[in-house]
Amino acid sequence: MKSCLVGLLLLLSACLVSTPVLSAEFRVAVSENASDILRVEDGELEGIAAPIYQCVLEGTGFDFSLIELPLARSLMHLEDGEIAVALPLARAPDRDRYGVFAGNLVDVRYLFLSYRELPAIADTEGLLYVLPRGHLGGQFVDDALAKRIDVSAWTQVFTMLKLGRGDFTIVPQVVLPDILRDVDVPLYTQPAGSVPASLYVSRAFDGTGLQQRLTRSIVACREEFEEEIRLKQRTSGYPEEALQ
Repeated sequence: MKSCLVGLLLLLSACLVSTPVLSAEFRVAVSENASDILRVEDGELEGIAAPIYQCVLEGTGFDFSLIELPLARSLMHLEDGEIAVALPLARAPDRDRYGVFAGNLVDVRYLFLSYRELPAIADTEGLLYVLPRGHLGGQFVDDALAKRIDVSAWTQVFTMLKLGRGDFTIVPQVVLPDILRDVDVPLYTQPAGSVPASLYVSRAFDGTGLQQRLTRSIVACREEFEEEIRLKQRTSGYPEEALQ
């Protein structure tokens, strides 16, 4: 009887160690690379995407704490279970190894952006494009045609383009108002493509119900914000005179 009791205790201990217990609060990492559309201020989500992501998180029924991290560190801590959720993130095959994509909240449209007029970028050979390290915009470019230059931040991207050290970059259409705020010359755009986006959940929290709750919340919030999403996708939100 004593040996059976010891065995049962050991089994329970192993289960507690292998599966994190989701308490009333979980940690959410907001990517510093997305500060134009989503950021943390005084412990709250701010930015144009804040209402819909607030809807998703609150829909789980849990409390949450927010931290800002560079994208690469967010993915690393997602994989090791230091954080439960990383957002906002578009789905990409090379990100699936870090966590589980929770479902399509919005379709994010991307644009090729340059300081000079270029031929059809997707079909032109020999161009250089500049992106922050870890940014998925490169999936819209054929690596056999164009060469990628990685930098640390968006400010460096536009410095490189202004200096002629790169030909173009790839940006989510929704961030253009913030980009144009500090630009005093015309910009040239071409459509690049679109990808589904929402958030990734750490596999360390499998069995807690977190992923399932987030997925259900994403479906509900997408329906709630459907008209607003449609409006943002129909209108670019930036002055046409600033673009060519």
